[in-house]
Amino acid sequence: MHFLYSEVFKHPVPLRDMQRPVSKRNAPVILTGEEVCRIADATENLKHKLIILLAYTAGLRISEVVNLQVRDFDHDNLTISVRGSGTRRNRTTIFSEILLSPIQTITQGKNPFCYLFTGYKGKPLTPRAVSKLFKIALEASGIGKTATPRTLRHSFTALILESGVDLKIAQKLLGHTRSDVTSYYSNLWLNLDPDSKIEMHSQ
Repeated sequence: MHFLYSEVFKHPVPLRDMQRPVSKRNAPVILTGEEVCRIADATENLKHKLIILLAYTAGLRISEVVNLQVRDFDHDNLTISVRGSGTRRNRTTIFSEILLSPIQTITQGKNPFCYLFTGYKGKPLTPRAVSKLFKIALEASGIGKTATPRTLRHSFTALILESGVDLKIAQKLLGHTRSDVTSYYSNLWLNLDPDSKIEMHSQ
């Protein structure tokens, strides 16, 4: 608009007096626990199942999932040490007890510095590879939601907030550097459709 008025109509526009449109942030897709299990069960590959379930039950970013090493798991306390990169700090998060046995199976006897999920020539899987395997599993599950691997982290956030986890604790588990990001999900949960809450709570 500024170009149109100043260059075509030769009429300056006082931009300071104009209000810019407020960008609308779309609410993220949320998966229920049952839906996540259906997606995981849609693949017969044990490691692929674990990637999906760990991202959900631990609230991990996909970049964090692919960089998990054997040493990062505390089997006794059901926690994971997440090593930060860039501006992200190291943090500790939780994982589900139902994943303990398969995790022990694939980590048994391995070097502590060995990556949990490897691909070609033993190198860590890439986020792109995870996105591809998740898409295949999602389609095979028959769930019609427009979900991505990041949806698993959003769903974990909704799950712990629904469970009454304190906002500060949720912030630490998720590794949010800004509290307003966690608050956004808290507000999203408060404004979620009641039927969706009941569905999630029942899983």
